Amino acid sequence: MSGFQEETDAFLRQLRAGNGRSGVTVADYRESLSIAAELFSSMGLSSFLAVRPDDARLLVLKLGSSGSGHAAATVRSRVSALRSFYSFAVGKGLIASDPTDGIRLPRIPKRIPHTLTPDEMNSLLDYGDPEDLNPADLRDRAAFELFYSSGLRLSELAGLSLSDIDLRGLSVRVIGKGNKERIVPVTKTAREAIEDYLPLREKILAERGCPEETALFVSRLGRRISTREIEKRLRLLAERQGMDHPVHPHMLRHSFATHLLQSSGNIRAVQELLGHENLSTTQIYTDTDLSYLMRVYDSAHPHAKRKPGDDA
Repeated sequence: MSGFQEETDAFLRQLRAGNGRSGVTVADYRESLSIAAELFSSMGLSSFLAVRPDDARLLVLKLGSSGSGHAAATVRSRVSALRSFYSFAVGKGLIASDPTDGIRLPRIPKRIPHTLTPDEMNSLLDYGDPEDLNPADLRDRAAFELFYSSGLRLSELAGLSLSDIDLRGLSVRVIGKGNKERIVPVTKTAREAIEDYLPLREKILAERGCPEETALFVSRLGRRISTREIEKRLRLLAERQGMDHPVHPHMLRHSFATHLLQSSGNIRAVQELLGHENLSTTQIYTDTDLSYLMRVYDSAHPHAKRKPGDDA
């Protein structure tokens, strides 16, 4: 494998000198090229420069084989390193063209987001009587009800100002990705929780001497609550409510989208409410919706229910 090693070393020297790549990137490239060299060597090749398009296609098949342990994302990363090498080799005039050109790589499967069922969401947000809540819980109840009510991103929730919420009109103005503004509905349950919280907000800001603070949700010090604090408070709430799995903020947004799609079937409306620029981003929730419908089908359809011996 000396040919492979010499070629790899020359490429990585150029990478360090010319592109200023980090040590981590160089190490990743070295590992990817080493794995490719082993596979090419098993095909009877002794140099990257001797690789033909058919050899490169076979390499991708070997990397993606079920027994190789390489996920689609890893295969793409390995081939990306190889293409960087061939770009270097073509630029140096060592070969005429890149043998990996035109090769189809495995698609990275979409990850279906984790969601809570409507019952789980109700249990999570069941704080009890507002009069019995401490200040932090009173604020959290308002924040999490609004989070789920309007399908917000974590950063959008933390970034809300008092002037963004219209309790009478049951809506909230949100500044999303790309500084794009959208108006989304607010449920009556969220409005009630916010109305219970607002007197506390005024009291905290008065006591801390910062009445000019514009944030809707503030800490006990009278400052805008951070995304990290929201994550922490939600995790503690899930533990306190006896949830049997961790709950992170984006699960509330995922659950909002999934529950709305299950009830309405209107993916365009869900796209607008989530602030997705492309419908393809929203379509991942149709996969979640399908899995939900399949569970309902399996549990409800008489001929779908398993019988003893079905797995035999």
